[in-house]
Amino acid sequence: MSVKLQFEKVPDRQQLHFFSKKRVEESFNFHWHFHPEFELTLIVSGQGIRIIGDNISNYDPGDLVLVGPNLPHTWFSTAANIRLPQNTAMSQNPDLNNTGSEAIIIQFNLDTILTLLPASVETGHVSNLLKRAAVGISFEGEKKDQIASRMQALESKQGIPRMIEFLEILDTLGNYNSNECSELSSRVFVEEIETFDYDRINKVCNYLNQHFTEQITESDAARFANLGVWSFSRIFHNNTGKTFKAYLSDLRIGWACRLLIETELPVARIALDSGFNNLSNFNRQFRNLKKVSPRVYRQQRHQQPILKSNSQGEASCQK
Repeated sequence: MSVKLQFEKVPDRQQLHFFSKKRVEESFNFHWHFHPEFELTLIVSGQGIRIIGDNISNYDPGDLVLVGPNLPHTWFSTAANIRLPQNTAMSQNPDLNNTGSEAIIIQFNLDTILTLLPASVETGHVSNLLKRAAVGISFEGEKKDQIASRMQALESKQGIPRMIEFLEILDTLGNYNSNECSELSSRVFVEEIETFDYDRINKVCNYLNQHFTEQITESDAARFANLGVWSFSRIFHNNTGKTFKAYLSDLRIGWACRLLIETELPVARIALDSGFNNLSNFNRQFRNLKKVSPRVYRQQRHQQPILKSNSQGEASCQK
């Protein structure tokens, strides 16, 4: 059964200025959706792939992302959603299977901010943060520990203390060092988001998310969508911001990154298990996306902690 892009209704309670929840599941399934509220998501446990607009990236514990209104997004556990042949690394290495997924999510609308934080010089950094969130923002650095603690504390607080905790989170995010946060989706995608053919595109994307390790061609995908190749290519690019080949390559490289980090498999084997039948093409595509070779990427990630810290300047997370 295909998963459609869905409009998500956030609980509307007059006494709430914002809504927070803890999402705990065995694994996160592919759920491509959007809503008019801002959403701040912290991954507490679990690994997989997140798609924010036309950006496809891996996520791990500590992943922290702010998504703006009506920007399509999903986090899904790769082990639970990918159908792999029996001779792949996943089928032979049970340690790669997800042991549980947990996220803390805060959703709020612009009216909340206008009510709690009237426009002023002192709150300009928060306004700039929310403007940038239109394309999604990913945060890194040591401040993530501080924000994670505050997000977890929200569950046990009520009234004014709860509101203050929420405002402290926004203040910290707004003052983030510009070197420790990055925009995710392209602005072209956001500007053209109204052209989405939700049913058709999500049927195809859900299929690709499950089968990208297999040898899938654009003709196969077009046939699956009941479209001619030319029409499919045009619709897919218009609605995802990527060509079919680029989207498929991003999914495969994302999976390869996880195998490079979590296994000692040879690079050639990882290339095959990720859907590439040509090692030189895998190396080329990997370098184009990650700017380093697979071997260098593995060495760098083995040397870094999960929550990496960059330079500590005074600039806030704004342009």
